[in-house]
Amino acid sequence: MDTLGKLPEPTRIRTRQDLSQFRAVLSKSLGKFSVLRLGSEYQYSTEASQFNQFPADFVDSYTASFAEADVYFTPRFVGRLGARYEYSSLLRSPNVAPRASLAYKLDAKSQVAVAFGEFYQKPEQQYLRFEHNLGYMRATHYIASYQHISQFRVFRTEFFYKQYHDLIKTVPYYNNNGKGYAKGAELFWRDKKLIKNADYWISYSWLDTKRDHLNYPYEVRPDFAAEHTATLVYKHFIPDWMLNLGATYTFATGRPYYNPNRPANEFMTDRTRNLNTLGVNINYLTTVGKAFTVFVFTMTNVIGNEQQYGWRYSSDKLRRSMVGPMAPRFFYLGMFMSFGVDRRQEVIDRQ
Repeated sequence: MDTLGKLPEPTRIRTRQDLSQFRAVLSKSLGKFSVLRLGSEYQYSTEASQFNQFPADFVDSYTASFAEADVYFTPRFVGRLGARYEYSSLLRSPNVAPRASLAYKLDAKSQVAVAFGEFYQKPEQQYLRFEHNLGYMRATHYIASYQHISQFRVFRTEFFYKQYHDLIKTVPYYNNNGKGYAKGAELFWRDKKLIKNADYWISYSWLDTKRDHLNYPYEVRPDFAAEHTATLVYKHFIPDWMLNLGATYTFATGRPYYNPNRPANEFMTDRTRNLNTLGVNINYLTTVGKAFTVFVFTMTNVIGNEQQYGWRYSSDKLRRSMVGPMAPRFFYLGMFMSFGVDRRQEVIDRQ
C-alpha cells in the first residue's frame, strides 16, 4: 500500500485553566515567647480541555485550615505542634495531617531537632483530567537534624525517612495502589574564615529510595533519583578590583532509565553515566551615576561534559536518543542597578 504523501490527522489540543485563591493567617502571643497561629486557604480552580473531539474538564473547590503553636517548655527546649485540615470537592475526601517538631538548644550556636509530619498531595492535573475517582497521595516524614551556626561557619546534618502511601498507578488502570519510601542523609559545611576574602561551602546527600507508581511493575529506584550528589561552591572577592569570582562543581551518580530490551525482572536497572559539571561566574561591583551596579557573567558546564538524563527508545526498540540539556553550555551576561539601597551583595549571593 502506498502511504507516501499521506499525513496523519494533526492533534488539536485546547486548554484553559483558571485559579482563584485566598489566604489568611492570624497569630497571637501566648506568654513571653510562645505563639499560636491560625490560618485558612481557599482555592477555586477550573480547567476546560479538548483533545481533538474528546473533552476533559474538571472543577475543584479546595479548602484548607491549619493551627500550630510554638511552645517554649524551657528557654532551650521548644516544640511546634499543629495540624492541617484539607478538603477537595473533586476528590470528595477530607484529610487531617498532624505535624510536630521538637528542638533543643545545646548552646548559643548549636541545636538538635526531631520532626514528624503527615503530608497530603492531590494527583497531578494530567491524571485528574480523565479520572475523578482518585484520592490524595500521602507521605509520612521522620526527620532528625543537628546544626551549628557561628559568625563565619555553618555545619548542618540531617537524617530522614519518608514513607509514601496511595501513589498514583496508571497500569492496569488509574488507581491509588502505589507505594514507596525514601531514606537518606544530608551534610552541609560553609566556611568564611579559613581563606581570606573567600567563602566556600560543600554539600552532600545520600538517597536510598524506591517507588511502585505510574506504570512500574514493582518497587524500584525512580528515574529522577541519584544515589549520591555532591556540590562544591567557591567564591573569592578581590577588593582592589571590586571583583567577585566564583565556581560551582557538581557531581551526581548515574540515574536509572527504562530499557525496553531488558526482561521484566531487570526493569530500570540501567544507569546513565555519572554527572560532572563545572560552572563559573564573575561579578564586577561599581557605580553608574547614582546607582549601585553589578555586572554579571555566568557560564555553566565550562568543560563541556556530556550530561545524560536518560534515554528514549524507538517503538521497535532498535534505536535510542539521549535525553539531555537543550544546549551543552549556558551563557548569561547582565547588569543589575539599584537606587537608594546597595543591593549588590544580594545579586552576588544569588549567583
